[in-house]
Amino acid sequence: MAPLHIVQVNTVDVAGGAAKVARKLHEKFRERGHRSTLVVGLKQSSDPDVVEIDNRDAGRGFRGRASRILEARGHQYLDLPGSHRIPDLIGGDWDVLHAHNLHGGYFDLAALSDLSRRAPLVLTMHDMWLVTGHCGYSCGCDRWEIGCGSCPDLTLYPAIPRDATGPNLKRKARVLGDTSLTVTSPARWALDLAGASYLRSKAARHIPNPVDTHVFRPGDKRAARRTLGLPEDRPIILLPARLAFDNEYKAAWMLEEAVGALRDRRVLGVAFGAESEEPRDGLRILAESFDEAWVAEAYRAADVVVYPSRAETSPLAIIEAFATGRPVVATKVGGVSELLDDGRNGLLVEPGDAAGFARALRTLLDSPDLAQGLGEAGLNDVRERHDLDDVVDAWLALYEELRSNFHRPDGPGREPTSGRGRDPNSSLRTTKA
Repeated sequence: MAPLHIVQVNTVDVAGGAAKVARKLHEKFRERGHRSTLVVGLKQSSDPDVVEIDNRDAGRGFRGRASRILEARGHQYLDLPGSHRIPDLIGGDWDVLHAHNLHGGYFDLAALSDLSRRAPLVLTMHDMWLVTGHCGYSCGCDRWEIGCGSCPDLTLYPAIPRDATGPNLKRKARVLGDTSLTVTSPARWALDLAGASYLRSKAARHIPNPVDTHVFRPGDKRAARRTLGLPEDRPIILLPARLAFDNEYKAAWMLEEAVGALRDRRVLGVAFGAESEEPRDGLRILAESFDEAWVAEAYRAADVVVYPSRAETSPLAIIEAFATGRPVVATKVGGVSELLDDGRNGLLVEPGDAAGFARALRTLLDSPDLAQGLGEAGLNDVRERHDLDDVVDAWLALYEELRSNFHRPDGPGREPTSGRGRDPNSSLRTTKA
């Protein structure tokens, strides 16, 4: 394969979830000899190949002022001129543009029309935002299927001040419906949503989330607890969500209730949070760290890893728990059931079922052989489906396929190097999982 110049776009370069996926791919692409650029709304690293979009002139001029008025009425992300200047920011051509999360107040979807004429465009659905009128997850609301409007909860992230969910979704359909792109997701669940939306005509690919099995691997539980200053004589339940008690989607209250229900077992609940958070009864909040070796130690220190979310796509936390050989209890939402096969590599409970959640935890604490078996099955799944190098191979194969088939439509952009005159998605199979 000839070297590629791969440009990824995401909200931030150092964080969990989609940011972690984009960063790991970015690092691996360079390691494989490709040129990789990561474009972000907020740069937190010193990596010279990470560039930050400059939106400081937002709000200027008639268009900027008009956009501010509409945004105050609930319209999302209209005046973000820096996203239209990505070609100048990069300073040259590229072979594929791979966009991850485009919400977060840094990117205008309208910029994708021109960008897609310059090189193939890939959009990864890490959540539902592309198919809703404002939220990352609808949490059971199905109004997105009929165009949104009359939103039952404007406070769901990313929140809006007034109900413009109908116009927001129409704008997404108008902008992206006529844009040549490939939809991908680590969860077939999300691709099913795309197939039921204005994205139904787009080519689609399922590529799993990756984990670095050199970092996330089984290890000594007692040694991990000594490293983290955790007690060696108590069962530990870990909720490894970023700032778990500040994220409405993570339902951290279920961990709190489970700790209370398991008080007779002297269970200690551990979660990641802000450094300033005060300890809670039966809970220890570990100051958040993006050091993967530290995070892996937290998994190894746990008896059980939990993920009681209201909504999820394909959480890295579950995959990382599997990679360290830990049993998982999670809620049956989104794409979680694609990762977790109830009774084989973990236990599933219904979202919001605090009593069932506590019972599942007690079962694993009382049955160490069962817990060990579930952990071993999860470890095997990671090695078969989520190894970082294998996932990178899958992405590079898709990029090369798109590059070889790409042709430039009439309009601004560079001349193609190959595949002129062919449909950019001609050899792609639409996934209808």
